[in-house]
Amino acid sequence: MQSDLKAKLKKFLKENCILRDKQYTLASGESSDVYIDARIAILNPKGSSLITSIFFEEITKRNNIGAVGSSLSVGGSTLVGSIIAKSSTEERPLNGLIVRTNEKNYGTKNIVEGKFDNLCTSGHPPCCGLSVVMVEDIVNTGESILKAVDHLTKENINVSSVFSVVDRGKNTKEMFKQKGYEFFSIFTLDDLIS
Repeated sequence: MQSDLKAKLKKFLKENCILRDKQYTLASGESSDVYIDARIAILNPKGSSLITSIFFEEITKRNNIGAVGSSLSVGGSTLVGSIIAKSSTEERPLNGLIVRTNEKNYGTKNIVEGKFDNLCTSGHPPCCGLSVVMVEDIVNTGESILKAVDHLTKENINVSSVFSVVDRGKNTKEMFKQKGYEFFSIFTLDDLIS
């Protein structure tokens, strides 16, 4: 089933989300003549449904996941909402977490938004063993997602995996593995531009 979903998503991304009309500055600061605007897919009913279904299928292959999280970005936080909504209809409920860049200076002053008392908190018994999958639309260097993971680690929340719609980095899987996280990407940049 996933190969069919991936084929449909690849077609959607190629037809709607790949921009090549000028030089683009990426979040990493690098310049590229190819820009993949995955937000177009994430904010589209068809694209969102395909991405959410693929990510949810991957999540269900892992028994230890209790939440899905992201940094406070359009792509990541929208995916979190879609995945937790699907989880309720599939009777495998997941909590959602959004990690702010900075602490709010009002209200709760939280950096991590969402309920996470069901997650594995190292050094704080009892630990139920559940962890978080972090999701992102595009990963280039992984810097933004790693900053979010650092905030979760400070809250003693275990992150097991990072999922991305598109991996446009170099040696991304190995970089995350060295830091102790599994990395899953639906596509690489080469998958979409070749």
